[in-house]
Amino acid sequence: MSNTFYWHDYETFGLRGDERRPSQFAGVRTDENLNFIGEGEFLYCRPNRDFLPSPESCLLTGIIPQYCEENGLPENEFARAVFARLSEPDTIGIGYNNLSFDDEVSRFLFWRNFLPPYTREYSAGCSRWDLYPITLAVWALRPEGIEWPLRKDWIPKLEAKRILKDENPDLDGHTFKLECLTAANGISHEKAHDALSDVYGTVALAGLIRKTKPKLWQWAFKHRGKQAVIEELNRGPVVWVDSHIGQTHGYLKCALKIAAMPHDPNRVLLWDLERDPEELFTLRSEDVERRIFTSGDENDPRLPVYTLRVNKCPFVCSHLGVLSGGQAEKFGIDLEAVKRNAEKFTPERMSEVTAMLIAGLEEAHEKEIPEPEQDPDEALYSSGFPSRSDSRMVEKVSGLTGEALAESYHEGRIHFDNPVYDQLLLRDRARNFPETLTDDERTLWLHDAKQRIEGRKDSYVETLDQLAVRTGEQGRPILSALYDWSRGVFRDLGI
Repeated sequence: MSNTFYWHDYETFGLRGDERRPSQFAGVRTDENLNFIGEGEFLYCRPNRDFLPSPESCLLTGIIPQYCEENGLPENEFARAVFARLSEPDTIGIGYNNLSFDDEVSRFLFWRNFLPPYTREYSAGCSRWDLYPITLAVWALRPEGIEWPLRKDWIPKLEAKRILKDENPDLDGHTFKLECLTAANGISHEKAHDALSDVYGTVALAGLIRKTKPKLWQWAFKHRGKQAVIEELNRGPVVWVDSHIGQTHGYLKCALKIAAMPHDPNRVLLWDLERDPEELFTLRSEDVERRIFTSGDENDPRLPVYTLRVNKCPFVCSHLGVLSGGQAEKFGIDLEAVKRNAEKFTPERMSEVTAMLIAGLEEAHEKEIPEPEQDPDEALYSSGFPSRSDSRMVEKVSGLTGEALAESYHEGRIHFDNPVYDQLLLRDRARNFPETLTDDERTLWLHDAKQRIEGRKDSYVETLDQLAVRTGEQGRPILSALYDWSRGVFRDLGI
């Protein structure tokens, strides 16, 4: 069966940690040729009453919690609606920078609401992709035929329209903001930071890339999966495109896989082939943590070893010829030096280096200090994968009504190996089915919520006061709504 793309985007009430709660979700489905299947759709998510939205995010998007409370779905229903769309068989979930942001919003949304956080990424023929790294690859490797906006021409215009202004915007180089790319290329993108508008803008940008660079598009599509990435890395030196490498270097790095992380098969270590590897060959296992995983200093500099996640659709190409046409020279990459350095990794040396790195990584793992206990809402990664019993319980919980859930829990038919699920379950019931709580459960819930919010009260109000001065009349309606929302939260929790 053919794949379909489900293009999607979130607007959120914050960008970091617990603030990263969805306010709006939008999506549209296309076939592999980017023909639309049905109409675009959007949903609002009703915020929970134990939550304080980021004022900066509300000012940026213009979405206030009261609007979502009135027009949105409860978070558990919202989560199931999103999950259903992304889990339809043979769906490729895709957006613009979704692997770093939107997919994280989805994972934690599903986690909080007793849905499997990862299955929609690999089961029933489903997978994911991201237009952002493809866009960077086109700019770096085959830029002709597309307009690439300069920061100096676009950022001041954008900042002038916004309530929150960057006092010192970086005006050097190109900007890859979706709204700038669409405008520069004559693509209609009516309202930035409106999820459905961003979705249509993303599809249109994808169509432009697919039309102007069909070979690169097809190659990237074919090689997006984890196994394809591993095969490219195993062939030898690769051209790696990654936003963290930096624009002045073309977001490009010629690199070679030297080891896989023993405790995380999705992470591999790469050597920067623009650097002579002789120093690596003298390294001892006890040097690994000091020389690779710290910033180092002048006397003991960090080695040019980088981590790549093979399950995040990275753009890696084992054909160094992709840098032909002057791209290597443009970004200061010496291909002859790259080839010489790659040749130094003889099979014998590579075997020794891999064994040394794995030994050093094992030693570093044994010395790791346990992370402090995280808030249950944010404990997805720290809690580890669920046991089989817990997986069955999570599936059972997700299919019960509020009354059936309370009854099953009180009669002991729901029990978890990992206590974090018990904490999540209390929050889930309090947020979505408060009428089913016993008096003791309600007291426990209020104590938990009060602890999380009380320490933020003064700083939150202070932030609102400061923004009121900075934004003036323009930001007053949104900030006034947030003052009202926060007062309601404080009142409900007895703060």
